[in-house]
Amino acid sequence: MIQGTLDRGQGRADLSVPAGCPLCAGALDLRVTPTSAFSYCGHCHWISRSVVSVGPNSLEVAHPPGGMA
Repeated sequence: MIQGTLDRGQGRADLSVPAGCPLCAGALDLRVTPTSAFSYCGHCHWISRSVVSVGPNSLEVAHPPGGMA
């Protein structure tokens, strides 16, 4: 289950997606702002600039190759 917090004053959301890391399947932490999204895996220490899409019942996190975001 995705857990998160929303800080409307700062304009950001912090989310944790269990087994969301594409490298090691560890928990993936996301910070989403109106202009960017970044992800970090505390298990393998992978960092990525992510692309996040939110639907009515879904959350899609993509990690495009370098230079494509």
